[in-house]
Amino acid sequence: MAFNKDSLEKTNAKKHAPAWCGLLLAGALALALTATPTLALADEGTPTDDQQAPVATNQAKDGTFTTLEADETEKDDQPEETVEPITPEPVDVNYQAHVQDIGWQEPVENGEEAGTDGQSKRVEAVKISLSHEDGSSVDGGVTYRAHVQDYGWMAEVSNGGLAGTTGQSKRVEAICINLTGNVATDYDIWYRAHVQDIGWMSWAKNGDPVGSMGHALRIEALQIQLLTKGAAAPQSADTVTTDAFRDNAHVAVNAHVQNIGWQGGTATNDAVAGTTGRALRVEAVTARLDGCYEQGGIEYGAHVQNIGWTGTAANGAIAGTTGRALQVEGIWFKLTGAIAETHDVWYRAHVANAGWLDWAKDGDKAGTSGLSTRIEALQVKLVKKGAAAPGSDKVAFVVLPTLTYTTYVQGKGWQADATAGATSGITGQALRVEGLKANVTGNSAAAGAIEYRSHMQNEGWQGWRLNGTQSGSPDRGERTEAIQVRLTGVLSTLCNVWYRVHVQDVGWLGWTANGSPAGSTSLGLRVEAVQMKVTPKDAAAPGSTYQSYSETKLGYQNPSYMYQLSSKSVRLVGSGPFAYRQESRLSPTATYDQAVATFLATARSYLGTPYHWDWAYAPGVGTDCAGFVQSCMESVGMQTPYNTFEHRQAESNRALWQDHNANNMRADSHIPHVALSARRPGDLVFYNGHVGIYVGNDTIINATPGYVQYTNMWKWRVLAIGRIFS
Repeated sequence: MAFNKDSLEKTNAKKHAPAWCGLLLAGALALALTATPTLALADEGTPTDDQQAPVATNQAKDGTFTTLEADETEKDDQPEETVEPITPEPVDVNYQAHVQDIGWQEPVENGEEAGTDGQSKRVEAVKISLSHEDGSSVDGGVTYRAHVQDYGWMAEVSNGGLAGTTGQSKRVEAICINLTGNVATDYDIWYRAHVQDIGWMSWAKNGDPVGSMGHALRIEALQIQLLTKGAAAPQSADTVTTDAFRDNAHVAVNAHVQNIGWQGGTATNDAVAGTTGRALRVEAVTARLDGCYEQGGIEYGAHVQNIGWTGTAANGAIAGTTGRALQVEGIWFKLTGAIAETHDVWYRAHVANAGWLDWAKDGDKAGTSGLSTRIEALQVKLVKKGAAAPGSDKVAFVVLPTLTYTTYVQGKGWQADATAGATSGITGQALRVEGLKANVTGNSAAAGAIEYRSHMQNEGWQGWRLNGTQSGSPDRGERTEAIQVRLTGVLSTLCNVWYRVHVQDVGWLGWTANGSPAGSTSLGLRVEAVQMKVTPKDAAAPGSTYQSYSETKLGYQNPSYMYQLSSKSVRLVGSGPFAYRQESRLSPTATYDQAVATFLATARSYLGTPYHWDWAYAPGVGTDCAGFVQSCMESVGMQTPYNTFEHRQAESNRALWQDHNANNMRADSHIPHVALSARRPGDLVFYNGHVGIYVGNDTIINATPGYVQYTNMWKWRVLAIGRIFS
């Protein structure tokens, strides 16, 4: 920047001249008034013709005079004398730099450049002082301090003291300068720095820093000048930034991680403490401020598994535990001191099952509570006060929501709210549920809600309802047959919503969760009561999950590895005269005894039916041994790989595998074998190439050449007993 010292001196001289002239004129006037003789009066008391009327003068306390007419009083409306402000005496700022490979340069002053530009040399130390042109002392002084490589901010010096180091090859990275005494009343001290890899940065004044911190960048040159108090900042065409100072202000966060231990503090504002994608818990946290110009500290606390919220830790102390395998589940941070006035601290948690939650700030909580969900990683950022959040700040902290629900019961109306797995509805009175409402509270709406829908008599599945709105048809008196319930938003990733229903003629079904149906459809069975519960995502079901829903059969059922019972008929294979199936005769709520009885009743209905190889047709039409057993299994809804169409085709197409289904059934893993002594009615009795149905008393019903009939089970050598009802 071009700077003209002579111009400044001439300008100051012009500003001072009017004030000194005004003081000389005022003194001369006072002398003239003092020397004026007192006017004499004639004996008659009247003035002569050549005399003026008598004039009285009144001297004020400040030495000024007011002239009064003899017959008039002093007037109040005389114009006041205008006093111009005194321009402060010019002050020079003198400074010199100690530069890499050069040493102390010659002093410069008033905005001139100290240091080097374009030579990549560091400033290592600075001296600054004030002076008058005539050498007289200045009423005040200058203080300054330097931020130096490896040392940080060094002690403040003043009036020509050395700020920085010499002989240590340490770069000055930032500097603050301020005025003291009366000179600080009259002037602002402005300064700027030429910084490595940046160039000339903007001007700062009166104690604000210039340069950088935490970036390992050297100051290469300085300019300093005094301007009259309140004057605009210097304008410099070569300034390349709008900021005068850049720090690397951040929170250095260290996480103690499962199987790893202490990781080491984060070094930047974007760093992650902890791990992601490895399912490892954070067990403890420390934090401290780093790279900050403003003074202050940081406080923080953790919500720990089995403990809850711990006490406040600060400035590097441990929040959480080590050596106890306890996960941190929630966290908060808060700035203290001067930095809290200039910055906000934002932070977010990466939690199991959900990933990164949103950002919280300044003492608000992040993570979870009551969900037994581990924090796996953290991010903490310092942001200028009032600036926007680093990202979404809607859902930073989630607690286990409170779930309430109610049912509309036939003839009884809406029931009192239930919660935590309690029963809503009435059991034992054959009353149908006709409506349902549910709600979750405890978190912001942005965290999610609860949705639910009902399968209604004569209507089927209705649309989804949300948070307290009515599902079902209380106004139409129709039965609820099934329900579905689910959470939305981040609640769905951190929690399960479990529910089950009490069904007509069956009782309580198993628990199901997260949108799966509970109850039955197409069976015409009413729901009589409901239970619901919200749990953490990894928590076990509240009870048995066996048979929570069915479209075919409720109540007694075979294990999943066996053929399932159903009130629905099996699928029909093929077409034409060879396509046939035995319709299911099973009640949708049949017990074990009822299911076996249905099976045996079908078997007896075939007595006397003609025997035909590879047939499996209706009673009285014709069947063989395996076709007879297949048809009886179909009568209780057992869907097997055996079917009438392919069994019949196998007679002419020996490549089809169903020609010898008696042997196929004996080898079928869905028909487990039991001990001969454990046989009971409803079991299958296998022989070589033959099968019959055991009905008790060592008797079987079987299709043998001739017709379907009773036979003593010991007529042939028994190879195995197969069980189709568990």
